[in-house]
Amino acid sequence: MKTLLIILTIALTMQTTSEKQDKKIVEIVVYKVNKDHKGNLKNAIDQARSAVYDMPGFVSYQTFRSMDKELIYMDYVIWESLEEAKAAAAKVPQLKEFAEFGQAIEDIVVMDHLEFYH
Repeated sequence: MKTLLIILTIALTMQTTSEKQDKKIVEIVVYKVNKDHKGNLKNAIDQARSAVYDMPGFVSYQTFRSMDKELIYMDYVIWESLEEAKAAAAKVPQLKEFAEFGQAIEDIVVMDHLEFYH
């Protein structure tokens, strides 16, 4: 749990305080990767990203790896609005580009949408 809080704190501090950025939505997904898929994870992430880049409202997508737990990763995705983030999340399971990535994920620890607070 301590690692998760540290990851979330780092992710939130990455968001700038400009007015334009204040209105964006941050999507955080912390997940555990199946150890059998760890070796091919980079390719699976690249395939998944290629589909996300074209979705309405997409701004940026970064993936982080835990330094303490080798199978824990976090995606930090910025969207123009909550509606566009949720619409994209609803499409993800149906996209062929996400098939390999979906198989690599053993468990989703946290998935949430955040807005700039302070």
